[in-house]
Amino acid sequence: MTNTGANRPGAAPIVAAVRREFPADPEAFRAAITPGTVEAVAEVDVTGLELPAGVHVQRLTIRHVVHGGPESSVIVWGDRTYRACPRCNEPVAVEVVDCPAFKNPNDGQVWSTSHQHGCGGWLEVAWGELGGDASEAEIMAMVVEVAEWRAERIGEEKVRIRKRLLRELAEAMDAPDLDDALTGSEVQPGVFMADNGHPAAWDYHPTDEDATLIVDPDDVAKWRKEQAAGHAD
Repeated sequence: MTNTGANRPGAAPIVAAVRREFPADPEAFRAAITPGTVEAVAEVDVTGLELPAGVHVQRLTIRHVVHGGPESSVIVWGDRTYRACPRCNEPVAVEVVDCPAFKNPNDGQVWSTSHQHGCGGWLEVAWGELGGDASEAEIMAMVVEVAEWRAERIGEEKVRIRKRLLRELAEAMDAPDLDDALTGSEVQPGVFMADNGHPAAWDYHPTDEDATLIVDPDDVAKWRKEQAAGHAD
């Protein structure tokens, strides 16, 4: 029977905040991650399967301890939608290379691996589970769901970054000495003096390392008007 994750809490699709806790039995946990117990196949063997950037698919196959036969699940997951830990702001990899889940050979259940950062914060990963007999259409439907979830979250992150840049630039422009208020440069994110002689503020795009987000005094002026009209925070 195909599991489409209908029991996920809330409206947010597939979020690994759907994450289950590790098995309480230490022996079950060790068995689940012992090399050779779980066989991971790099890709679902579906002819013509094309994945959008930032989305991955993998089949997890186990030999079930109870009935002794092979059993598999298909996992679809997305890369992170941010490049810094939400808790400590330390850089983290956007790409989630390893499958964020594993299949327990004792009961066949799929569990989340740990996505905890060194600071204790949780590095959210969007993922979903399908049964081993999932069709190409079912897999691609979940691929689309994860891709759409990522796009929405990336959009939200860009808005958050832009608001922060507007505040930082506005504070610098209001400072008694602008030069002392500069926090970045053309190569370092923050407030800097642009080639046109006016201050600006920039930071990296949340997922695209080749793209940046930048605001200038005109953006600050527009933002302040929106604030005064009660249309911006």
